Amino acid sequence: MVEQKKNDRDAIGALLDLSIDVQQDADDAAEELRAMGVDVDGFLMRVRERRARELDEERTAWLRVARAGLGTESARASSKYAEMNHAQLVAEFRRRPQQQASSFFHKLEEIKDEDLRTLLVDLDDLEDGEEGAP
Repeated sequence: MVEQKKNDRDAIGALLDLSIDVQQDADDAAEELRAMGVDVDGFLMRVRERRARELDEERTAWLRVARAGLGTESARASSKYAEMNHAQLVAEFRRRPQQQASSFFHKLEEIKDEDLRTLLVDLDDLEDGEEGAP
């Protein structure tokens, strides 16, 4: 493993040395590196694989953030209203002076308790001016 890292460093150093020579094109540089014992194709393959992993990580970074946020939102929803039963949750919801939300939820008896808790937390955020805050 140590020998492989040393070879990688030597290959990178050789590439940097060759990059100084502006008269040399990529094919000539690769040929010269091969003559020096550098595995150019292997090096380029590792670079491409690493870049592909980095691009994949960048592409899915939003997913990690979203997953992390799911746990905190669930904890917030259950903390304030956790001890309330369904009737208490419905009463709390009806106590609020919201217009639009009540039109969507006219059959409150059919809504799950956890959904009511989340709705109440969202309404709290709206009242506090923290829409979208974690």
